[in-house]
Amino acid sequence: MRESPALKAYNTTIQRYSLLYKQLENMIPRGSQENSESELYKFINQE
Repeated sequence: MRESPALKAYNTTIQRYSLLYKQLENMIPRGSQENSESELYKFINQE
């Protein structure tokens, strides 16, 4: 059985997307991520 060209292209795209996402995530400083999360929770819990 051969792998479909469409499936091969899809798998390659997903792998590249995952790699790019990890690289971008590593570029975000940890301290700013925690601060932005707390700001989000404050905004959500406003009445």
